[in-house]
Amino acid sequence: MLIGTHISLPYITGALATIASKKAGFGKLFTARNLLIASIFGMLPDMLSIHVSQEARHASYTHTIWFILACTSFLPIFGLKPLRRLFPTAVLAVYAVFLHVICDMISGGVPFSGVGNGITGDYYVMPEYWIPMDVFFTYISWNLYKKYLREDQEEIPISVVCEPVRIEK
Repeated sequence: MLIGTHISLPYITGALATIASKKAGFGKLFTARNLLIASIFGMLPDMLSIHVSQEARHASYTHTIWFILACTSFLPIFGLKPLRRLFPTAVLAVYAVFLHVICDMISGGVPFSGVGNGITGDYYVMPEYWIPMDVFFTYISWNLYKKYLREDQEEIPISVVCEPVRIEK
């Protein structure tokens, strides 16, 4: 699949989780900024191992379970007190990497268990649908972003959003 889908799907997932959280009375799970940061991780496997052909993707270490586990290994750091508020965003970022690999698995396959161990997946989503999917998911993400941007401006002044993080000793 293309990069627009890899960025948009984690954003949509996080936005829907936030909407559900607010409706259930738990408050806002993610801000628009947190969603954008986590969504950038949706393109991380392609940015760390740039590939144009399917064969190059099949030789990429960033599309394996080992890469997903390496990303997951950083999650305990976000359990520490100064970074605890970022833990949901970190979980969404790891989910974005996982979702990227799953999307590529159903659109041509990936070396999921490791390079040289065979290809997992096939063309369940054909390449001629990739551009329309990018447009569709990006459109949904943009509309959710506009909604969150308005909500963030109403609820939190921009000076608070841009304020530096203070680490307590």
